[in-house]
Amino acid sequence: MKTIFIVDDQMYIRKMLQMVLQENGYSTREFASGSEFLAYLQTMPDDDKPFLILLDIMMPEISGFEILEKIKDIEQIADVPILVISARNQKEDVLQALKLGAKDFIVKPPNIDSLIKKIKSYEHD
Repeated sequence: MKTIFIVDDQMYIRKMLQMVLQENGYSTREFASGSEFLAYLQTMPDDDKPFLILLDIMMPEISGFEILEKIKDIEQIADVPILVISARNQKEDVLQALKLGAKDFIVKPPNIDSLIKKIKSYEHD
């Protein structure tokens, strides 16, 4: 079963994504903050590498933009596609996320069917 990491400070978003993804055959690991996510990456077992990461932008302590910058150099997940999922949909935010390495930008609340299609499209990359 492919694992998707969900990094979002809003519990209801994490739980909604967890439910939808599990219904579609994915396992999930959720992180309530960028610092929690980065700390986990430091000790992550090799067999827990995610197939994909869903990352929020607006979070306390460390923003999604900062996370994108920090994880570029983490070899263990350098090839994992990151989809930004955020309520911020200004053109500048989208461009910055893509410039920092995100593969796509999804506006909250996501259309579930579209989200699942996008995720499935990365299964063959």
